[in-house]
Order: sequence, then structure tokens, then C-alpha cells
Amino acid sequence: MPLEKGENTNAKYQRANAWSNLVIGAAIEVHTLKGPGLIERIYERSLVRDFDLRRIPALRQLDVKVEYKG
Repeated sequence: MPLEKGENTNAKYQRANAWSNLVIGAAIEVHTLKGPGLIERIYERSLVRDFDLRRIPALRQLDVKVEYKG
């Protein structure tokens, strides 16, 4: 559901809201099945798998260049 060029604001909001519902639903599903207290990697892998099952395009953590103290 990528944003379409020329969509009005309401249509963009509705599309973003639909994506949000899918993503939040997947996160709740992972938390419900896995429970609390596991390491982040387990949740990340599970969430990416759930995204795949729901056909939500996603990339795992990517390297980001950050400058700190020169």
C-alpha cells in the first residue's frame, strides 16, 4: 500500500492508518505468542516472519552512518 502520487491528505491518512493497523497487529501477535522477557533478536526475527506472512514489506536492521564527536 505505498502512497500514491497525487493522493489527497485524507487518502494518505487512510493508507497510513491501514499500514499502522497491520504493523501493530503483527507486533501484538508476536508478543502474545512469544511473551515478555526474550532478547531483542528473537522478537525481531519473529516480527519479520509475521510481516512476511502478512505481506508487509520490511527490511531487518540496516547499518546507519552516525557521526559522533568528530
